[in-house]
Amino acid sequence: MPRQLLLDLAISVCFTGFPAREKAILIKLAALHRYIVKKSVTKKLSYLITGPNAGKSKLRKAAGQDTIIISIDDFLSLIKLKTD
Repeated sequence: MPRQLLLDLAISVCFTGFPAREKAILIKLAALHRYIVKKSVTKKLSYLITGPNAGKSKLRKAAGQDTIIISIDDFLSLIKLKTD
């Protein structure tokens, strides 16, 4: 399968509103489960995972691009489903 097609099919995530230490752990967890981690909201972003201090601009941009906005609990459920 061509590399670009694989990238298009890959699930990308972005974390917002988490303390730095917690965000670093979440990024490692996402990478371990083969999610592509983005630092910002992009057109191809699959999920914006929100913490207690989620940035309004990221939320607004994600909503405008039809990105799925989920909580950390939802993200952990996705990981669980992926490994079951």
